[in-house]
Amino acid sequence: MLITRASNPRIKKIGKIRQRKSEKNKVLLVGTKAIKTAQKKLPMDTYITTKKIGGRRPKAKKVLVVTKEIMKKITNVKSPQDVAAIFELPDEKIKGSKYVLILDNISDPGNMGTVIRSANAFQFDLIICSKHSTDPYSEKALSAAKGSTFFIPIKIFTEEEILDFIDENNLNVYLAHIKGKPIDKVEFEPPLALIISNEAHGPSGWAKNIAKQFTIPIKKDIDSLNAAIAASISMYEIKKIR
Repeated sequence: MLITRASNPRIKKIGKIRQRKSEKNKVLLVGTKAIKTAQKKLPMDTYITTKKIGGRRPKAKKVLVVTKEIMKKITNVKSPQDVAAIFELPDEKIKGSKYVLILDNISDPGNMGTVIRSANAFQFDLIICSKHSTDPYSEKALSAAKGSTFFIPIKIFTEEEILDFIDENNLNVYLAHIKGKPIDKVEFEPPLALIISNEAHGPSGWAKNIAKQFTIPIKKDIDSLNAAIAASISMYEIKKIR
């Protein structure tokens, strides 16, 4: 059955999932490449296409055939590809993490996605986002992460939950901060947590209270590095030392 109306309840539901307004254990992805990447790790809930289904049926609980106009509505893309899909996000176990990245109020979704991509590239075990960070599963964050979002566990914790996790796992905590020691003078000892904070507002009080601070030396006439760049350099240096 071809869905032609934006008022269809299933189309409205998909729109809310895309906007992260409902069913936050699910995420909408657009395009063949993104879908194939996610299929390696996640179960597909709904497959959406503008083409007739022929031959082998996609491995999804539900399959929807829609018009191109409806696909534009679903994806919020002017010229979307012919396929989109909704995937279920797993509740992954996080015990035994030796390299943890903690994102302290990171507000820009592009930075969020780039940091996730770097954390996956440098083989960190876990990302923890503070409650006031931008959504790691938003459209812009997913786009910037280039598929890495599904290859590293991501948790969203309150400040209290972050502190409890650090304590329970006996993590050595390090904070990237302009007032810290030069990064090449710091001995990073795993298991560890690396905290990257909002570049405009700086670290939260709890982060400064519990962490050893380090800095990446830069020119004196530059205020600070972009948060995603600082995170990437820090993760590379930590893993290089190991």
